[in-house]
Amino acid sequence: KWDPSQQWAKAPFKVADIQTTAILLRSTRDLLDLAQELSMKEEADKLEKIEQLLVKGLVSCWRPQLGRFVSVDLISNQDVEVITQATFIPLLGLK
Repeated sequence: KWDPSQQWAKAPFKVADIQTTAILLRSTRDLLDLAQELSMKEEADKLEKIEQLLVKGLVSCWRPQLGRFVSVDLISNQDVEVITQATFIPLLGLK
């Protein structure tokens, strides 16, 4: 009886995490490369849409005034400006 929408509604901690997003982007691009190599057009098309969404999300987390990416607290809508290893992980996912 797992319901992700109920879990999300009850979660007290909601952060758009740049590290998780960057890892998902890198893996999506790897899967996209495989789908293209194997001529799996339908899968490749879906993966390209996911890739575009992830890139858009990561780019929106770049803060030029800080010179780094930041995660975002989705409850307060505030940037999480603490410097961690995650700050530069998006560079691995973005081309």
